[in-house]
Amino acid sequence: MGILKKILIASIVVFIVTSYIVLEFILLEPKTVFFNVGQGSSVGIFSKKVTILYDVGNSRSIINKIAKNLPFWKKTIDFLIISHKDKDHYGAIYDVLQNYKVRFLVVGEWNPDGAFENSLTKFLKDTKVLIVKKGTTIKTPNEFFTFLTDARGKKEDNEKSLVVKFSQKETFWGFPILRKFLLMGDFPIKLEKEIENFDLSSDILLVAHHGSKYNTSLSFIEKVKPQIAVIQVGPNNYGHPHKEVIEILQKGNVKILRTDRDGTIIISGKGFKKL
Repeated sequence: MGILKKILIASIVVFIVTSYIVLEFILLEPKTVFFNVGQGSSVGIFSKKVTILYDVGNSRSIINKIAKNLPFWKKTIDFLIISHKDKDHYGAIYDVLQNYKVRFLVVGEWNPDGAFENSLTKFLKDTKVLIVKKGTTIKTPNEFFTFLTDARGKKEDNEKSLVVKFSQKETFWGFPILRKFLLMGDFPIKLEKEIENFDLSSDILLVAHHGSKYNTSLSFIEKVKPQIAVIQVGPNNYGHPHKEVIEILQKGNVKILRTDRDGTIIISGKGFKKL
């Protein structure tokens, strides 16, 4: 083999390895992504070691949105959390399960004879079902999750919503940042007292139920003290987000981001950006 050929091969190898490292660094920096999925909800939590989804919306478009935040070779979702059984939160789960290997499906309840559970059976394959309750925690290299609610003893789907608080380690110019998030699902105001004993203070709040006035109170916002409130909402007939919720957030001096106006929202060590 000639010297030029060896140099060419070595250069190609170096280019491939460098591209891999650069892509992994750019795409897998710790970040939390509030996807624009219309009138639905889906949050992606990404880091170098772990990928987590909190709900998946009700549109197959979520597959492309997830792919944009992962290197093309990464096809594993480590934890897929379904907050509750409303289709605008879980509808695209079948597409996700067909396109990605899911290690753990995290739910608040699991009825082997239920319609939802039966519809998933053929898709789960090697996926393990993890049933969480109030106080359950999950620790990853960059994140720490605490589940503040569970579904036991609840009748309505919204009441069964898994409320999750998590922290994510990020970096900005080499300096560590610990950012706290609170994800509310469709959890209603009437049950807010159930989670009052937890430390609710958070930097970023995913506003419950697309900004419904029945799911967010001023006293709750005063406990959370968020810097940013994200409302995942699309065209709808419910009037979401309700003006009462917008006024509550404004009273709390909270910056409001909406996926119907701002598109997909990415929170990372660099701050936030809209896509």
